[in-house]
Amino acid sequence: MTATRITLIDDQAEFRELLTELLTEFGYEVSALSGDRTTIEAIAATDPKLLILDLLLGGGPDQMSGWEYLKLVRSHASLRFVPVLVCTGDIHALRQRRVELANDQAIAVLPKPFTLDQAEQMIAAHLSAHRLPEWDDERDLVLVADAAAWLVDASAAALRTLGLSLEDLRRHRVSDIVAQSVEWTESEWHQYRTARHWEGPVTLRRTDGVAIGAVAMAEVLNAAGTEWHISRLTLSPTPPAPTPPA
Repeated sequence: MTATRITLIDDQAEFRELLTELLTEFGYEVSALSGDRTTIEAIAATDPKLLILDLLLGGGPDQMSGWEYLKLVRSHASLRFVPVLVCTGDIHALRQRRVELANDQAIAVLPKPFTLDQAEQMIAAHLSAHRLPEWDDERDLVLVADAAAWLVDASAAALRTLGLSLEDLRRHRVSDIVAQSVEWTESEWHQYRTARHWEGPVTLRRTDGVAIGAVAMAEVLNAAGTEWHISRLTLSPTPPAPTPPA
């Protein structure tokens, strides 16, 4: 089984070494970054399933603060859904930002100082509560929409199937691409939002007008202060061509 990847950003080398050793012992794969001239692309390249971020990075001309990193993470396409565990010993700073943090349900706070047991329990609980949906970009058909039903992301396989580039996709709402076989009622929509899951038949509309039958499995994920809808699509089998009469 592949180890869960965790990325740690902290400017204290001793803390990075200690936490990296702890997490490795618990079976995680850890990428430890100092935050010193660390780019958002470098963070994304570690492909984390959880980000542990020190909010009180020193800042300065070559180093962003933890808060600045947090904003960049939530604006990056491949990081916006990643659960974040913020660490700080400055309770006053946390209180000042409590509204900002509360708006993102995929952020949890691990106040410093903490015991190794507290860290391990918090990490396991946060990963369990906000485990990221995974897919094979080249094979699985996945569409991601925001709370306003605008399409914001898709797997490469979905883009090929729909005949769209990612830029073109982002000009459309879900209803432009996906037609339900049966219209939802208000109660069905409420039930989906409550259960955070829905499965049923849909029809995909290609840009060339071709309609493609599929089954969609939609789930709700809260991150980056909004609600995201992630749909995995399975294409309906193509019916066999009729056999011509002898």
